[in-house]
Amino acid sequence: MIRKELSLRGQILLLFVLLAIIMASVLSLQSARFFLKSFEFSERSTMRHLAQEVELTNGNPTRMLGYHIASRWSDVPDSIKEVFPDVPTQTNVLYRHFEDWNYFTPPRIIYQVMKTTNAFDETRFVSQYHVNQDVEAIRIRDGQIWVDPMVEIALWGIGTTAAIFVIVLIALRLFATPVESLHRW
Repeated sequence: MIRKELSLRGQILLLFVLLAIIMASVLSLQSARFFLKSFEFSERSTMRHLAQEVELTNGNPTRMLGYHIASRWSDVPDSIKEVFPDVPTQTNVLYRHFEDWNYFTPPRIIYQVMKTTNAFDETRFVSQYHVNQDVEAIRIRDGQIWVDPMVEIALWGIGTTAAIFVIVLIALRLFATPVESLHRW
């Protein structure tokens, strides 16, 4: 009889652990997705604002805050045109390309371009080519530890799963032990 109860306890523990893993995985993936979307939103917003601030003439692109702003596609840097050979047709859509990127480290190179308009309905191409110097998931600089946000999200998911496992194990012991002793009695 006790074997059946221990087996039942094991089944309950397994069920709760599986639910915890699924829940932590789904929430971690959702957090990562929202994290990446917030960067995209911020980039689009910055690019639109820069297009509003700069006065340009054809053939005279400018740089501001690390972005290249041009009034014609032919004035966009060649490095961007190599990655995006076709002129963007949609307005306020951010086109991005990452090189050497896995989910847990920043991309080594980021290319992005967006076609937008200014207050006078003049077309602007805002682009950026950025090379990351530090692409490690975890690095120590000047005595401070920096953890890539995607790694941090994964660690929180693993930590949450472990915490739920421990809590369920403790709860099963607290509740199952009196029931087992009652059954033996």
